[in-house]
Amino acid sequence: MDWKPFCGESVVGDVRVLRGVAERDLFAYLPPSHGSGARLPVLYMLDGQNLFDDATAHSGTEWQVDETMEELAREGIEAIVVGIPAAPGDERGHEYSGAKTEQHLSFVVDTVRPLVEKSFDVDPRRERTGIAGSSLGGVASLHAVYTRPETFAFAGVFSPAFWWTRDDRWFELVERTVKPDARIYIDVGNSEMPEDEATRRKYVEGFERMTALLRSRGFDDGSLRAVLERGGAHFETDWARRLPDALRFLLAD
Repeated sequence: MDWKPFCGESVVGDVRVLRGVAERDLFAYLPPSHGSGARLPVLYMLDGQNLFDDATAHSGTEWQVDETMEELAREGIEAIVVGIPAAPGDERGHEYSGAKTEQHLSFVVDTVRPLVEKSFDVDPRRERTGIAGSSLGGVASLHAVYTRPETFAFAGVFSPAFWWTRDDRWFELVERTVKPDARIYIDVGNSEMPEDEATRRKYVEGFERMTALLRSRGFDDGSLRAVLERGGAHFETDWARRLPDALRFLLAD
């Protein structure tokens, strides 16, 4: 299998696609210095269909990850970003926070990661490897950094839907697990799902509860960045807006 240039409608920079990996396509953004001999950090991002191109994004609007990474490269911050698309329909929920959570995480770690490390100039050390996602993908990213601490050293947890499973499993995971040597960015908008006040409150309350719990377990300002954005909603444009500062924190030396 070969990675091919991905010529999407709104793609900038060097983005590649690998077709048909476990019935889904993988995407990879390569920074300007890729190929120069340097080994680069890698960030695995969930809902990968939404990252680089409006045409592939579920909502018709992308995260602008490629634009953000080109901007950060001009600041001297570079990383390879791998987009792993979600399964269709209800299967996404099963993979990110349900019965197939461990199976999907094993797919990321044991199938996708070796392909990426074989194909690109990746620094394979755990301290240079991260994972990120939004909503249920944010929940899955927190789960990954806690259950695979030998693999992931940083996580981007955008607008996490901790309430989705209707139990306390994610809080119990953090409570009972030894604190990983990791850096976590977590955020939420105070207007998530503005048409549904009960759900909006669930997002904010879950964020506040998890942030307090992480701090009580030993995360400090150097290892935890928590952002409550006034006016932030539950959409790709909101995550795109917060992404640059999130990556500045997660990818800092």
